[in-house]
Amino acid sequence: MKGLFRIVDMKRWYLCPQVRVADIVQLNGNIRPRSRQWWQLFRMVSQWHVDVVIVERRSFSIVAAVELDDASHLRPERRRRDILLEEVMRQAGIPLLRSHDARKLLQMTGEWLNTTGADQQPPEHRS
Repeated sequence: MKGLFRIVDMKRWYLCPQVRVADIVQLNGNIRPRSRQWWQLFRMVSQWHVDVVIVERRSFSIVAAVELDDASHLRPERRRRDILLEEVMRQAGIPLLRSHDARKLLQMTGEWLNTTGADQQPPEHRS
């Protein structure tokens, strides 16, 4: 992920590594706060991290999260976690840029940042 420093305009964006997901999202509003279901989801989410969060410097708003998937993401329990993570991030309105290929991920992230806007949709997950 060091390659992000080469493609990201550091005058416009902050790169925040290893951010805990629970620190950047709010759990689904359809789940009653502090209920058993809420705590179960919170315990999971509070243990998850994304590799990098990209933040717009002026507004300090989150633009996207970046996740480089290693071989561990092929395990069934990790796949389940990844599906849940994608849904949590989607509900939070934070695009999650992911790939197993570091070069593709850098390209995808660069394209995303060059075209990002309030109405942009994240690029499709590419392996």
